This record gives sequence, structure tokens and C-alpha cells, in this order.
Amino acid sequence: MTVIGLPELPRDSLILGSIIAEGSGGVQVFDAQLRDPVTRHEINVAVKQFPVSSSEEQGVVFTEMAVHAAVARSTSNVCLPHGWCFDGEGSLWLVMRKYARSLADRMREEPLSAEDLERYSKTLCKTMEDLERCFVFPHSSSSFHSLVRRICISIRPAQACHLTLGQSTLQKQHPPP
Repeated sequence: MTVIGLPELPRDSLILGSIIAEGSGGVQVFDAQLRDPVTRHEINVAVKQFPVSSSEEQGVVFTEMAVHAAVARSTSNVCLPHGWCFDGEGSLWLVMRKYARSLADRMREEPLSAEDLERYSKTLCKTMEDLERCFVFPHSSSSFHSLVRRICISIRPAQACHLTLGQSTLQKQHPPP
């Protein structure tokens, strides 16, 4: 089976490192190295491992990968995967760009400035608009929504957070302490 828009990568081109995240259904994300078979150049990547025990589950994962690739090509700020492969032990791997740190990590290190809040808010809103245009709606429990809440919470008291999402506006006013 082929995932439209994503190349199948040779399993031996990936060197897995440690687990960096775990999700539901046994899904895990690993730190890894992707080695170009011709140049031998290595790049740091994240590998999302999907356990599949049936052809039906495999089809669901392939569909998710194809949607991810299509959305990444037509939106801003969605990571375009490098490709996918079978691990030989009953799992499919989605190979993606690995970021040095997340915005959540950045926010834990120090409070965001007003300029950073504005920039990140605009970026998040643009991403939401792009996803909505592609008929992709993040779950309310997703890390995206968690990040939006954290940005709103990190605004100094008595300031308002205005996030324009398509035609609707989310406004959260924080009362002074």
C-alpha cells in the first residue's frame, strides 16, 4: 500500500533514540536520525510509531498519514513529514521534522513578551484558519488548544487576548489580581 504524497523510506535509514512523547493507543514518538542512503548525511527527526495489528488499522494509519501530508502542503505551520516505513515488528512509522524545542518549552523558560504573544497568537490563528479551510479541526483536548490556553493565561492581568478564528473571535479577559 502506498501513502499518497509520502515516500516509503528504507527502515535501515533510521536510527531510533529515546522516547520523547507517548500518546493513546500505544502511539509513541522517538528522537531519531534519518540517514540519506546516497550521501550518508544524517538529520535529526521525530518518528511517530503507530502499532497496527490488522489491515484495517493499517488503512486507518495510512489515511491519517495521507491527510497529514496533504494538509501540510496546503497550510502554514504544519510539519511536512519526510516519509514513512514499516518497522518489521507490526508498526508503521511516520518520519517528521524534529524541532529543537516547543513553544510550550519556551513558555516554561520565561514569560512571553507582549510582542511574542502577539506574534504567536497571530501564527496560531493563521494555522487554525488553514486547518479549518482543510476541514481539519483539532480536538479540544489537543496540545494545540492547551497551547492557546497557556498563551491566554500568560498575558498580564487586565489585558485581553483576542484570537480571531475565521469568522469567530475568542476573547478571554483576565481580571486583575
